Amino acid sequence: MARWAPARADVIDEYAAEVLGVFPHGRILLGLDRDDAEVGAAFATDLAASITAAGVPAAAVAFVDEPTFRIAVLGPFRAAALLPGDRAALVVHGQGLLEPGVVGLWHATAWLDVPGAPRIERRTIPRTRAAATFDLSDAAHPRRVFADAC
Repeated sequence: MARWAPARADVIDEYAAEVLGVFPHGRILLGLDRDDAEVGAAFATDLAASITAAGVPAAAVAFVDEPTFRIAVLGPFRAAALLPGDRAALVVHGQGLLEPGVVGLWHATAWLDVPGAPRIERRTIPRTRAAATFDLSDAAHPRRVFADAC
């Protein structure tokens, strides 16, 4: 018997609505940590599109390193030079976004788990710092995973 799985758009739209509900005003920074760059970029792009469709201007960008990000992206985003206006969201994807020292930049965080993706060596286990976890083993049907310690 086939198991039902939600469509990608539904999972992403639900997460976008959750983030916008938790942060109903101002500019929002979302950090999506991942090991698989292609899958992470696609998820971030779709999430930014969903946030935009909900009425909040949004863009997806890749994280390269902290100094470059702070100068080239974060400063212009906070000054409204990138995504003008009082309300906007920046969806940032990359490796190491949930590491100490960087994790505090984000209003919302997610770990994008892609089983089988080559793992990079990390100081911490990223999903333990993420507010949300998504299993992307089936990209067309991602699943939100509630793997907290409660």
